Amino acid sequence: MLKDLVKLANHLDKKGLTKEANYLDSLLQKWAQQNPGNAFNAAQGQGAEANKEKEKAKLTAEVQKTVDWFNNEVLPAVRIGGSLSLRVPQDLLFSTAKVPASLMIGVTGHRPGGIAKVYIAGGQTITSLSQKVKDKMITHDSSGKANWMQRGQELTVGELYNSLEAFVIRNNLRVTMVSDVSEELDKVS
Repeated sequence: MLKDLVKLANHLDKKGLTKEANYLDSLLQKWAQQNPGNAFNAAQGQGAEANKEKEKAKLTAEVQKTVDWFNNEVLPAVRIGGSLSLRVPQDLLFSTAKVPASLMIGVTGHRPGGIAKVYIAGGQTITSLSQKVKDKMITHDSSGKANWMQRGQELTVGELYNSLEAFVIRNNLRVTMVSDVSEELDKVS
């Protein structure tokens, strides 16, 4: 925002509006005097923003694997009809959730209310669209050690996709999704 104000002051100067430009310059100088170290704070803010973008890119790549599994495995099987035999090849991220305090009893280094990644548990085979699919959460303790735990909130394939779609939208993730997947899954469920 400050850059924009400086540009505006320069623009006003070029247009011959020196009184307005000088007023804007004086406001900027006052702000700079009251906010020492703003270059450091700006650099720190840029670093924090860059870290957020890196984390979002990792999250996007992980979610894309789940979307690809739905697009390449689940949908073709649903379109064919008949019985299913869908193997979940690996743990597939589909959402995040607050960690309930009840799951943290006896687990050291964790804070209840923290955010955990929620995965479709890998290795299971889905044989019907009404089957409840096992999921699990991963949390990290204060030392960074990962801990898996069963979440106990099992969903159908269609419900999982709806949750995945909402997660992508809520977090503004740039993944390639087929937009009508949840409707297709709901029709056959």
